[in-house]
Amino acid sequence: MAYTRAEINKKIRYYENLIQQYQNSINKLNTQIGELTSLKSKMQSYQRDFSNRETNRKNKVVNGFCSKFNFKFISSYISGMKNLIAGSDYRRAYNSISSGISRVEKQISQLRSDVTNYNNKIKSCKNNITYWRNRLKYAKK
Repeated sequence: MAYTRAEINKKIRYYENLIQQYQNSINKLNTQIGELTSLKSKMQSYQRDFSNRETNRKNKVVNGFCSKFNFKFISSYISGMKNLIAGSDYRRAYNSISSGISRVEKQISQLRSDVTNYNNKIKSCKNNITYWRNRLKYAKK
């Protein structure tokens, strides 16, 4: 089937508009990736701070025991050590932060995959535009 120049130009504009839509989607995805990357970084920082505070807390208990050896302190120390040994609250909180970081990483990965898919669609549209521009040479007026 022979196409007119107007029909071919319409097809070219269609693909150019698709490319623009895909570019807009990529820009939005890249913005989201940036925001999620920032969030991930903050979460990792909070997790490090949380871990450091827990380490400092443990060190204070141990150092306090060594420097203040008395019976009143020993009962407090034993009680505190029971909480530390159980440490389930700390582990739950730390693991929850890790889980949140993992979810953010998965979302970033998915968004990057979406960007790759849009880039492939753009490449396909550009190939179609090239094809239709070549067909312009043989189009009816």
